[in-house]
Amino acid sequence: MATIPIDSSAGLHKNYSAALAVGKDDKQHILVEVRTVYGNEMIYPACEKAQSFCAIAGTRTLPRHLLQHITALGFEVRVAPAITVLAVPA
Repeated sequence: MATIPIDSSAGLHKNYSAALAVGKDDKQHILVEVRTVYGNEMIYPACEKAQSFCAIAGTRTLPRHLLQHITALGFEVRVAPAITVLAVPA
C-alpha cells in the first residue's frame, strides 16, 4: 500500500497545503469590457471565464444582475481599459 506524505504541522498533504498557501492572495477574477451601444452601457466578456458565464446565462453580454451573482461566488470583476482606435488620414 502506498503512503501519502502528510505535513505533520497542518495534517494536510504537502502539495495541497502548498497550493493553499499560493492561492490565499489570488482572488479569482473575470475581465470585462464596457461599451456604449446606441446610448446603452453594455458589459462584454473580455476573458474565457467571463465568456463561460455568458454561455451559462445564454447571453452575449453580462447583465448587472448576473455580475452580482458572479461576485457573490467570490469572483472579482475587473474592467479592461478602453482602447480608442483613431483613423489616421493617408
